[in-house]
Amino acid sequence: MTRHACTWLEDAASAQSDKPWTLFVSWLRPHYPLICPEAFYHLYPLEEMDEARFRSEQALPQHPVTQAIRRAFNYDERFDDQTRQIARASYYGLCSFLDAQVGALMNVLEQTGQADNTLVIYTSDHGDHNGDRRMWTKMSLYDESARIPMLIQGPDIPKAKTIDTLASLVDIYPTVLQAVDAEDDEIDRPGLSLHSLIDGAGTDRGVLSEYHDGGSPVGMFMWRKGQWKYNCYPGYAPELFDLAADPDELCDLSQDPTYSQDLKRCQDDMGALLDPIAANDLAFADQAERISQLGGVEAILASEEFDHTPTPSG
Repeated sequence: MTRHACTWLEDAASAQSDKPWTLFVSWLRPHYPLICPEAFYHLYPLEEMDEARFRSEQALPQHPVTQAIRRAFNYDERFDDQTRQIARASYYGLCSFLDAQVGALMNVLEQTGQADNTLVIYTSDHGDHNGDRRMWTKMSLYDESARIPMLIQGPDIPKAKTIDTLASLVDIYPTVLQAVDAEDDEIDRPGLSLHSLIDGAGTDRGVLSEYHDGGSPVGMFMWRKGQWKYNCYPGYAPELFDLAADPDELCDLSQDPTYSQDLKRCQDDMGALLDPIAANDLAFADQAERISQLGGVEAILASEEFDHTPTPSG
């Protein structure tokens, strides 16, 4: 992927065209499997590694949906203290391996004279628990899973400036349109240009996240606004976290009458965007139709094609 992208950038520079271009470079890493190039793995000696957080029985998630996900993806039960650290070091090493790939592209931009007039956005589709709460992969609404990096560099972007305004992946579309001076297609889509966030827009905005994938008995919906994170699980109790006072999301306030108005405000804010029950029903209906098309659950489970994301060699 890196070699192809570098070659593409070199070709774009040699074309000497005034027409703006866009390039989307999507690396698999640090996705599973946790197999790390040796040089990057050794950047994280096990004896110096931090340990996974919130692993005591008292700190483990208590919500039934999250507990169901832990049972479905019970990787942590396969680890002992040493192998857990090996897995965490491998993940960290893969992150550094990815950093090296990004660096290779940035070097080509510099070498071809395109660095000063190219907007670069670095982001991801999700995080990873990496052993926290005895969970692995992405299957929750905790910040370890749902929060992503969002870095931007380029013309008219101030250097070393941090914006506290909430950003979302839906913001990339209007950002790219603005960068290449393209007309919008006039379809009503969510999202604000990241340039506008830098200029002060959206300080009171909220962002939405959904999960309808494996392991969960129901669709999961997260509304994040200001200090509050509200999690909705149709058919189950909600969750409410005050991230200013409880950044580790260890204290669910949804059943505390003191925060009933905060809970209702979050519910109303989410309801203004979508009906979680209707969205959940639609997802299950689509899944049921697809399962039927594939011959039913037993046929799918028996198929050799039923698997997770393939390895690079697969």
